[in-house]
Amino acid sequence: MLEDGAEYQYDMMRCLREVNVDNNTVGWYQSTYLGSHINEALVATQYNYQESIPKCVCLVWDPLLQAQGKLGIKALRLSNEFMTLYKSQEFTLDSLSKSGLSWEDIFEQIPVTVTNSHLIKGWLLQTPPRQPACPTQMYAKKADKEPFLEKNFECMIESIDQLSQDSARFQYLSLIHI
Repeated sequence: MLEDGAEYQYDMMRCLREVNVDNNTVGWYQSTYLGSHINEALVATQYNYQESIPKCVCLVWDPLLQAQGKLGIKALRLSNEFMTLYKSQEFTLDSLSKSGLSWEDIFEQIPVTVTNSHLIKGWLLQTPPRQPACPTQMYAKKADKEPFLEKNFECMIESIDQLSQDSARFQYLSLIHI
């Protein structure tokens, strides 16, 4: 499947080159909900990209953050230490702990800056503010005014992330002991 994706990418770049479109690949993207994007497939794909394009990034887009009016885009890359560990083909919990790396050290976040042309800025200044189109946007605005509710959501998200990591560890260990 990864080979099919690479072949599609090369075909697309060839087509773009034929119509004189700049086609430099700087990475790839993945969508997520509530930060559930870090998994083995993401690590493997990012590793392959970073091996061939050293400054490659993965853009992670969270539409739920975007609905709250926050920038829902993060740019991630694998840390150099983790790239070295992953390259050795001994990527286990033991090798991770022996190397002194924690789960937070696997990825490094690159700052994202979004800029618009002056024409777009002028258009945005003249456009009247929109009313929320759906109820989730209204709830998101209310959540900004209620710090207690927002803090509870943050704690729930952290708990869900921890549960997801524990579940992945359990599955991995159960496969080893079979």
